[in-house]
Amino acid sequence: DVAGRGVRAHRALQNHLAAFVGAAGVSAKRPGPADPEFDLAWITDGDLRHVVEVKSITAANERTQLRMGVGQLLHYSHALRARGYHVRPILYVEREPLSAEWDALCHELGITLAWPGHEPGL
Repeated sequence: DVAGRGVRAHRALQNHLAAFVGAAGVSAKRPGPADPEFDLAWITDGDLRHVVEVKSITAANERTQLRMGVGQLLHYSHALRARGYHVRPILYVEREPLSAEWDALCHELGITLAWPGHEPGL
């Protein structure tokens, strides 16, 4: 079941990342009622909000999932910056994308692209 695989992978990624930042002594949180619908967030350096969109990806859906994740992060970041927050958007995916263009695009847009085993600066 493709949809079930995606949901399970998403949950596993989200839990993995929450445990990863938790091991660094930071508490990852889900969005509050007034927040955009990001997957996880945490605060460091006083007021820097790390906002994460988690995406499960397969070879068949990678482009669509990454496009959607980038768009969601741009929207979340815009909404939070309008409220005066400093935001670091993070796109956390299941594995390294097949095309290096995604790393370049995310870098250009100020989005950190990460996956399990490759969590630069998180």
